[in-house]
Amino acid sequence: MKKIVLFLLVIMLLVGSAPGVVMATDVQPLAFTTEPMIVTGWDHTLALRYDGTVWAWGDNSHAQLGDGTQTNRSTPVQVQGLSNVVYVAAGAYTSIAVRSDGTAWQWGSIGNGSFQIQRTPVIVQSRAGTFGDITAIAVGQTHRLALRNADTAWAWGRNAFGQLGRIGTTPIGPMAQVQSTDGLLSNVSAIAAGNFHSMALCSDGSRVWVWGQNAFGQLAINRDDPNSDSRFFAVPVIHLEGTPTAISAGNSHSVVLMDDGTVQTFGGNTFGQLGNGTIVHRYRPAAVQNLSNITAISAAWRHNLALHSNGTVWAWGRNAGGELGDGTTIDRLTPVQVQNLRNITAIAGGTQHNSTLRDDGTVWTWGVNAYGQLGNGTTTNSITPVQVVGPNGVGHLNLLTSSVEPPDPEPIPFTDVTPTDWFYSYVSQAYSQGIMQGTTPTTFAPRQNLSRAQVVATLYRITHGGTAQEIPYANNRPIFDDVNIGSWHSPYIAWAYDNNIVLGVGNNRFAPGNHVTREQLATMLFRFADFMDYDVTVRQSTQWDSFTDRDQIRAFANNALIWANYHGLITGRTPTTIAPRGNTTRGEAAAVLMRFMAAFDN
Repeated sequence: MKKIVLFLLVIMLLVGSAPGVVMATDVQPLAFTTEPMIVTGWDHTLALRYDGTVWAWGDNSHAQLGDGTQTNRSTPVQVQGLSNVVYVAAGAYTSIAVRSDGTAWQWGSIGNGSFQIQRTPVIVQSRAGTFGDITAIAVGQTHRLALRNADTAWAWGRNAFGQLGRIGTTPIGPMAQVQSTDGLLSNVSAIAAGNFHSMALCSDGSRVWVWGQNAFGQLAINRDDPNSDSRFFAVPVIHLEGTPTAISAGNSHSVVLMDDGTVQTFGGNTFGQLGNGTIVHRYRPAAVQNLSNITAISAAWRHNLALHSNGTVWAWGRNAGGELGDGTTIDRLTPVQVQNLRNITAIAGGTQHNSTLRDDGTVWTWGVNAYGQLGNGTTTNSITPVQVVGPNGVGHLNLLTSSVEPPDPEPIPFTDVTPTDWFYSYVSQAYSQGIMQGTTPTTFAPRQNLSRAQVVATLYRITHGGTAQEIPYANNRPIFDDVNIGSWHSPYIAWAYDNNIVLGVGNNRFAPGNHVTREQLATMLFRFADFMDYDVTVRQSTQWDSFTDRDQIRAFANNALIWANYHGLITGRTPTTIAPRGNTTRGEAAAVLMRFMAAFDN
């Protein structure tokens, strides 16, 4: 985005110096731009586009989509009357946006002490009138928080459990500043709102403040304390190990990201949302198991999301609606990887659905879809991520471009690969780049097992620009007893052998027609990465220790499979199995190869 702005500045300067045209001093200011953002409410989703416009889809029973109606939408609609937006937040039936002038605008079921439905955005006010200098918003079930000047925390709405941080249970209409044990709460850098509790993070990372309901230990206050039910003013969390850098509040649990990339949780744990391998509520913070190198967190209703530094997403807790995105509806007491996501830059968890933003500006969602909250033009649940479409179902939503309909990808000729298949985009990329071909002009055979010879052919094509630019390997010669010099695969195998990518299966045999196993594919990719001077440092993913069949990995493939799993190239067949000796289908191979190119080609 900075490059675009600089380019426009240069153009304006050049135009301004030309005779007979408008001078640079008279040129209109550059168009407003902001950082894209995605958030989820109970059953609706908001997306902030780079141009400061807001888009919404899903449940609209309380007008929370801001399009002037109360009609549910399964494709994005633009929120009316909003521009220059820099921040968005969503709650049960409420949506709020912060504009660049520091004002906050709300729509849906708005909280001014008593709740009413507002179909289009209206400004949020304080006791003194219009309230400015707002930098962030958080929305609970019936209360809202605002961060002002990246320093003070303010609240409004209902206060039955003290979630506004003010003494008494009377609802507050205009904003009021949150109180703490040290006086009015200040030196705050982040805020978070659960159903009936609230959180704030100190700017220096010295402490996390909490207030509101504590029925499940979500304030980290011992339930044996006779006064543990609620706190009507902010109190610090004790027993956090390390320095907190981010906070997030779920239905009745709290999540804290630490500066070492680990995550600590406390509170309700009925569905394993604390990630500690149990379903026991806990008032004292404890680390989530098997989770490290985390850069962002999002606490949802009864599950959580975590963004890994490698761009993958991990989830744990309740999964009845497929909200963990692991291809099942089984609750998880420890983190599992969300399937088919890569290069993710932002995450947002809702009641039973989630949304993520990829580095290319596309938005991906999964989980319950009864109201169209997945934004894919349907109301069908999805236990794995799907891409959000554009308005009226045309193209796909993109938060980094001025168009919501990017150019359509090159159509593929294969009748056995459809857009609903999880591997569709991978096959499309592999085919369009000339990395993989069909088994016939109209079939790809995605569920057919891939052969060892086909693997080395695809690796050769990666280094030679695909089939369109492919040049036969000049040093073709007999190497293995079972590879004939005149066969189609002989030059590929000779190239792979000369570059130490393949060594054969023993007894001077290559077994070109044998199905390639997952551990063999990992080994070839590992050696290929070394040949290409890519990073081959062996590091374990946070999920690795959860694979119960690790002992089936043969010695030659152990490091390679650990490496491939860490980089998200080869994920588990199930949350607890890596299936090292399982065969690799052509559809799976397309996914692995495209993930490899995405991870290392830059």
